[in-house]
Amino acid sequence: MYAIQAFIAKRDSFPLRLPETLVLLELGQDIQMIPVGESLQKRYRFSDLPLMENKNTELPAPLLELFRELSNAGKVTYIETEIFGGVGTQAHVYAGRVDTAVVGDRA
Repeated sequence: MYAIQAFIAKRDSFPLRLPETLVLLELGQDIQMIPVGESLQKRYRFSDLPLMENKNTELPAPLLELFRELSNAGKVTYIETEIFGGVGTQAHVYAGRVDTAVVGDRA
């Protein structure tokens, strides 16, 4: 089984100054990713894979606050995926420079 929980965006979409403990990774083709790990979950007080947990349709408030902060400079997507033996589940939240978000479970 593997899981991915991260923020992804095109290069220069994330703010120039990231909150402490966030790590920006280059994925190639002008795509960047900020992985969400245990330390970030503890710091912002949200659970592992909160959208897929109980089929939530909204991000928990602390994660939504971080999402808005990260999407202030451009379009950012928050993703969750969990795969086990070829079967898996996905969820995402997408937002541009406004405070609207789209949540989907068929990414």
